[in-house]
Amino acid sequence: MKPQFAPLFIAEQIRKHDQELCLISFGPLTNIAIAFHQTQSLKILSSIRINGGSSTAVGNVINSSGSEGNFNFDPESAHIVISVFMSLIIEL
Repeated sequence: MKPQFAPLFIAEQIRKHDQELCLISFGPLTNIAIAFHQTQSLKILSSIRINGGSSTAVGNVINSSGSEGNFNFDPESAHIVISVFMSLIIEL
């Protein structure tokens, strides 16, 4: 496998595997947000699972008011992913 820009790889795999693919992210959502912005193809995912944020627990970022590290690292991408994929998200 040759090196490839991660957002393009994500979009390519989603188009290739259509509804069979569940996207799982354990880090900041930057690449997922860029892939969506560039291709709009991510809406065909069967589900997306993310690690970030909680409405009932304290966060893991020092000196924050409950922020989770992955969301705190790139809040704009987190906002994009949550806004676009709210019906597909299952929080880990």
